[in-house]
Amino acid sequence: MNKLLYFFPIAIILIMFSCKDDSDTNTSGTGTNEIVINELVANGSLQMNEFGDSTDWVELYNPNSDPFTLEANKWLFSDANNEFTLSQNFTIAGNGHLVVYCDGRDTIANQIHTNFKLTAAGDEITVKRINDSGSLETVDNRYYFNADSGDSYGRYPDGADNWEKRSSPTIGSANVD
Repeated sequence: MNKLLYFFPIAIILIMFSCKDDSDTNTSGTGTNEIVINELVANGSLQMNEFGDSTDWVELYNPNSDPFTLEANKWLFSDANNEFTLSQNFTIAGNGHLVVYCDGRDTIANQIHTNFKLTAAGDEITVKRINDSGSLETVDNRYYFNADSGDSYGRYPDGADNWEKRSSPTIGSANVD
């Protein structure tokens, strides 16, 4: 009987990993038909948004040579507690970038401004879309912890699976050395 008690937790863990739900698969990296989170600043941004505020931001990247359109009311951005729905179309050029300001303004003027701010202590940023069947699916997500002031965290090179801390953010452009 004692042996059963020992193996029971191991069996539960194995069952949990074998029953992984593929709907939340992170499709990051190049070679997909999707956009990816490419870079973010969650503390001490020096870049100004259109309202003249220094604010946190997330950069999206289109790893394909063709333009990619984020359709209104089908694309969402979220942190652990909030969700922002894109209310108008935005097109990202082939191999291009789009910056989303996480400043709590909850508006779209010339730029996208979410209804939440990033937390320097750490959080998860997620990009989701409503697919053709009406289901919500995760396109990409990124956890970050203890963001240092002025530093960004980004893929290097653009769209790659490798993430690194960067002391010189490259907002809206390629992540280069």
